[in-house]
Amino acid sequence: MMRICGGCSSSSPPGSALRRILLQSRRAVAEFGLPVIVLLPKVATVGLVATTRFLRGQGQGMTGATAASGDKASDRKLTFILGGARSGKSTHAETLTTALPSPWAYIATAQAYDDEMRERIALHRSRRSEGWVTIDAPLDMVGAIAALPDHQPVLIDCLTLWLTNQMLAEHDVEAECRRLMDVLSQPRGPWFVVSNEVGLGIVPDNALARRFRDAAGRLNQQVAAIADSVLMMVAGLPLKVK
Repeated sequence: MMRICGGCSSSSPPGSALRRILLQSRRAVAEFGLPVIVLLPKVATVGLVATTRFLRGQGQGMTGATAASGDKASDRKLTFILGGARSGKSTHAETLTTALPSPWAYIATAQAYDDEMRERIALHRSRRSEGWVTIDAPLDMVGAIAALPDHQPVLIDCLTLWLTNQMLAEHDVEAECRRLMDVLSQPRGPWFVVSNEVGLGIVPDNALARRFRDAAGRLNQQVAAIADSVLMMVAGLPLKVK
């Protein structure tokens, strides 16, 4: 959440202050995708109305009044967070999700096949405070998403583990991806989806790994195409792609 104060001195024209506030708000929305609370203690009421309309037009910002009312129509958005291993994608996705009112749904796709994976799962769980509702969905992620109430913030982590599970179970990967896309294309609240970018390294030396790399790349493209916002994590920093 970003807070922008619009206080102005008696010598500062309200119109000038309003233009400055609008510019700051636009930058916050465009660069970071952050909800914005605008404080206008000394600007006329007409300025507050104009600022509210401007932020709504951006599709992301919310004034305090809008946030209080929930603005249910504007919260149906899909944010796609990509990155390599240890790029900070899960942590950033959790930060974005917890900036919204709880409870937050965490749809986990990992399966504890060995001690290393158990440690990774435990690390992720240790970061989640009260307010999180964890749903394990290594295979039926579509069913888990469909069962969630409208307007609830949802974090899906991650698509590539879900894809791995589908391939190891010898399911029809293309059919399962189509089912997933049907659900993700109609978000019923603020949904955040995490996935790995696996196509930047060397060509895998076996057929299964190459098939996984190609399937993950295609799935990432499909999700990015329908997402309202796409972020690429690099060394813990989010780069806005869309």
